[in-house]
Amino acid sequence: MFDWCAYDGVFWFRVAGRGLCFTDKRKHPPLFSERLGYRRVIRVRWLGIEWIRKARPSKLQKTKPRDRCRGYYIRPGGPE
Repeated sequence: MFDWCAYDGVFWFRVAGRGLCFTDKRKHPPLFSERLGYRRVIRVRWLGIEWIRKARPSKLQKTKPRDRCRGYYIRPGGPE
């Protein structure tokens, strides 16, 4: 499986869930998480290169299907 996206100074691609993200740091300055070191970004001149990890399932995806929607469903007519 191969996915990719390109827009306004950002290009990323994924192969089997993992990939790379290339960001033009002249247009997109470092984010808070990058400045404090929570996310690793390699800088090559004006280009930021970041590793995209494979997505982990959320807690809702790990639950049984019948428990997944309990308490979250609101009928179209509104709550009773």
